[in-house]
Amino acid sequence: MGVSRLALALATLVATAPVLAAGPDGAAMEQYLRSKHYMDRLFKLGIYWDRNVLQRQQQCQENYEVEPTTFMLLDPPQFEAGNPVPVHGIWQQRFRLSRCGETVTYNAIAVAKSGNVELQPQVPGESRAGPSLIKDLYEQAVAVESANMTEAKGDCKKVLVTDTWVSLPPAPRVLGGQTIDNVWEEEWTMDRCGTEFQMSFCFKPSAQQSGVDWAPRNCNSL
Repeated sequence: MGVSRLALALATLVATAPVLAAGPDGAAMEQYLRSKHYMDRLFKLGIYWDRNVLQRQQQCQENYEVEPTTFMLLDPPQFEAGNPVPVHGIWQQRFRLSRCGETVTYNAIAVAKSGNVELQPQVPGESRAGPSLIKDLYEQAVAVESANMTEAKGDCKKVLVTDTWVSLPPAPRVLGGQTIDNVWEEEWTMDRCGTEFQMSFCFKPSAQQSGVDWAPRNCNSL
């Protein structure tokens, strides 16, 4: 199994409403997450990811709707007096983009610095993995699987993760003859130069450190 060194509490995106600390910064953050400024940022990121990266719904002329869903705070926000935009903080945001009868789920890491919030796109879909774990999966599994493919045309090596979903939710499961809590499984779909392929990943808490072990296969095969 591979391992992510990100703490387990930060490695998975928990599907709950935002839980922010009491006090001025917590209240200001709640207001910012509902602000037009933030919604516009999510909307623009969703449109960019939809049309420019994944090339979906490029002919859609209907109104697009954005709906924030799950939220995970990675570094507490800080605000300056009179500024509704945080000057410091990091969080992970999941949101839905609806257009032309279809809804997709996108994810982003938001980094607030010096009064500006930068949104960094993450893999789309419902993956529970956080940014460090996603990086490990892509570099150590997805890229390796892609390099072994022979279907790609010419020298094209462009690989995009187009969707992710949880195929087995977190639960106690038997792996290698042992019952382990909080084991879950995901399916990822990728596109390499027009050729689609899919990978399964099994995740479990690391036994020796605060992290997540993973393997690029179904949990039932472990």
